[in-house]
Amino acid sequence: MGDSIQLLRYKKSDRDEVLSFVRKVYSTADSSRLIQQWDWKYEANPFNRHAEPYILLLKDNARIVGMVSTIPVRVSLDGSELLAMHGCDFIIDPDYRGRGLSRELIKQHKAENPIGFAWANEASRRAIAPLSASRSTRLVALVKPLSVGSLVQSVTKNRWLARGSNLLSDGVGHLTSLFRQHANCAGLTITQATAFDERVDALWRRASADFPVMVVRDLGYLNWRFVSRPDAKYTLLQASRDDDLVGYLVLRSAERNGIRWGYLVDFLVESRSSSLWGMLVEEAVERLRRERVAIIVCLANASPYRRTLY
Repeated sequence: MGDSIQLLRYKKSDRDEVLSFVRKVYSTADSSRLIQQWDWKYEANPFNRHAEPYILLLKDNARIVGMVSTIPVRVSLDGSELLAMHGCDFIIDPDYRGRGLSRELIKQHKAENPIGFAWANEASRRAIAPLSASRSTRLVALVKPLSVGSLVQSVTKNRWLARGSNLLSDGVGHLTSLFRQHANCAGLTITQATAFDERVDALWRRASADFPVMVVRDLGYLNWRFVSRPDAKYTLLQASRDDDLVGYLVLRSAERNGIRWGYLVDFLVESRSSSLWGMLVEEAVERLRRERVAIIVCLANASPYRRTLY
């Protein structure tokens, strides 16, 4: 790495310097978002193993030139609960790229955290590939346009073309709705909640048996992830039968480049029920439609859920 480069663990006294580094290397929007998230995401994360978050820093003398940050996540693997590290915010100062420094960060991270996962962009994928025996998977998002005209106008700036696109889209939507099978699950009630309650623990225990590996979605995790986050507001839909919680779906909407996007972020349903999942999705789509969302995105990867979304 060079005599002046050191690889060090983050200390809370590094906070201000790290945030200055974030402002330098990230765009204004990305740095602003991460700085707003910092305490929630790292410093005050309830699942931290130690008093300080696990963050590796590369320093050239006293100057931070690289960083990889991680979030501790509990994972259920064939019924056993393990601690994994979710890699986030992995970046090298542009002036120091091309020296193999990212690989040194990854080596140290892997040595201290044998179980982990991350969402990798192409640069991260190239850095990780020579050092890792792990498997990477490309997730393809499913997309549902609700307002084709808004999308066309955003791209072409032509309102007449946008109106024509909306008319065509509305006609096709009306035609396909005649043949669409609507989900129906007897005795089910869908409500919106401000937070998860203890019933979600029972749902998690039942539903986790349907998957060989999955992030633990219990009360503590879900409320930290979707209720406590300071820079985003989520809508929590819960499906109940009598007094039992049998499924949930988390959604949100956000403005991007003048278009309102909707996201189906997280979900869990009992017994992989297609009808239960379908009812939650239909309710989510109607709510996002009322928010004037132009397009909805979902990264559901398991085949039963993708099939229902199709």
